[in-house]
Amino acid sequence: MSKGKVFDLDANYTFSHTLDDGTFTTFVSTPQNLYGRLLERANSNQDARQRFITNFTATAPGDSFFRNFALSSIVTLQTGRPFTVFAGFDSNGDTNPVTDRIGDLGRNTYYGDHLYSWDLRSSRYFQIRERLRLDLMVDAFNLFNRPNVDEVTSVYGAAVICGGTATPKNYKDAATLQTQAQALGFATGTAGPTCPNLAPTPSPPVPNALFGTPRAQPTAVPVRGQVLVLNFSPRPTARNSILRPEVQTVRALSFRI
Repeated sequence: MSKGKVFDLDANYTFSHTLDDGTFTTFVSTPQNLYGRLLERANSNQDARQRFITNFTATAPGDSFFRNFALSSIVTLQTGRPFTVFAGFDSNGDTNPVTDRIGDLGRNTYYGDHLYSWDLRSSRYFQIRERLRLDLMVDAFNLFNRPNVDEVTSVYGAAVICGGTATPKNYKDAATLQTQAQALGFATGTAGPTCPNLAPTPSPPVPNALFGTPRAQPTAVPVRGQVLVLNFSPRPTARNSILRPEVQTVRALSFRI
């Protein structure tokens, strides 16, 4: 009996840089200055700078105790996507509160969370008859249950950087945490206002408490198992006598953890 190939591995790495001067035809994506479109050129919303994906399939040798067992996996690693830091109100007095950014920041200067995901599958089949096989498999998506955050709140809530902190640049960096601490201190009465009132319209006393937080709570992806019965029934075609297999799949059991 030939042992054949028992391990397959594939890996891909992509480095890219996407720039544009606007992405969507919505109020949020209109230029801050309608007469300065060139000032909008910056990293695109789809700028996933680095992405690495690898997958493998390991099959037990046919003459071993673990024959008919297979283990497969997909690992995905990706850097965060950029977001524009908005003031959240009409900070420049042009009657458009949607597109105003803080200070002199350009578009998409704040990067969100990285993506780390590991999916795993374990399976085994049992050959019952020549054309009847039972497949058992268990799938685990996001095996380490990491909360991958896709969207973050990028409304800073002030016209300039407040409290003497550095400019926030990445999800959960020190400047982002200090910004959230300013809002918490003001809300609990343990700290005073930190933002100067520089706008034509009144500015909030502290930054937005939700700045840099997930827009939606990440949800856990369950472990899923299933039993599949594959019934291969060769039937002759109408045009000739060549036998072509017809595959019928029946799911007998499915569960989640």
